Formats: sequence, structure tokens, C-alpha cells
Amino acid sequence: MCMPAAATDPCADAGDEDLAVNVDAVLGATIEGIANHVVSTFQLVECGAPFLMLRPSSGESGIQGELRLWQPVAAGGPLEKLVLLRYSSGDWTRLWMAAFAAGDSLVPHLLLGIGHVQTAAADEPPALHLDLLSKVSLAASTPAYLDAAYVPLSACHNDVLG
Repeated sequence: MCMPAAATDPCADAGDEDLAVNVDAVLGATIEGIANHVVSTFQLVECGAPFLMLRPSSGESGIQGELRLWQPVAAGGPLEKLVLLRYSSGDWTRLWMAAFAAGDSLVPHLLLGIGHVQTAAADEPPALHLDLLSKVSLAASTPAYLDAAYVPLSACHNDVLG
């Protein structure tokens, strides 16, 4: 099931100078919203809160990010784990979500990320990454594999194309 698009544009009232920051915040909130939707849909539980804190290796104090991990209550479901990684250093910030399909499933893993660099010289627009990571090389795939791997995604694809 796909999540419907927002009814209003949260960036509509932003000026040009605030647009990249607003887009960054909206995309980050969207990734977190998708992660929350996956957690509730597949009844996942968080391992730790967070699972791992990221600290600088250069002797600086503080926290640079966190890794959150969710797994199903019972084995055998369609999703093996969900990972949310947030980290920043200096002028850049990254937020990644990875949903790993079960090992015995042909459904590809989902990778979704956003990155933003903000410097005094220039405010770069956020970068968005979305990928389905196939478990089998597509060059070596048979039509039967492609049907098994991607047909489960068809309902969501059709909803998006609407």
C-alpha cells in the first residue's frame, strides 16, 4: 500500500533562500514518516533506542549521528530489518533508510536517502537517492525472476501512476 501525497505543499510559502532548507526538512520528515509507516505495517520492534550512536573519530566530543534498527517480532515475515541512519559533520547532513526484504524473498531491498550540504559560500539543494537493490544481477535475470521480484511492487507502482 502506498502512502498518499501530502494535500498541501509545505514549501509553498518559502522564499528562495529558505527553499532548500525547507525541502531538506520536508524530505527528511518524509523519510522518517515512511520508516514509521513500514514499522507499523510490518509490526517491527526497535532494537535499542538508538541501536548505535555515531561519534567523531578525530577526538572531537559530541555525537555525529545515530543508527536505528527495527526487526520483526517473529521470523518469517516479508521484511528482515529496517535501518534508519542519520549523520552529520560540519556543513553536511545525511539521512538514509534501508528496508531489507527477507532473505528467501526475491523482492529487492529499498534504499532511500537525502543529503544536504550548506556552506557560507553556497547553499546547495538537497540530493535525493532512491534505489531498489536487486538480489540478482538484472543482466542475468530471467523473466520469471523479474515477475517474482517486481510484481509484488505493482500495486504501489500503479497507485503512483494513478
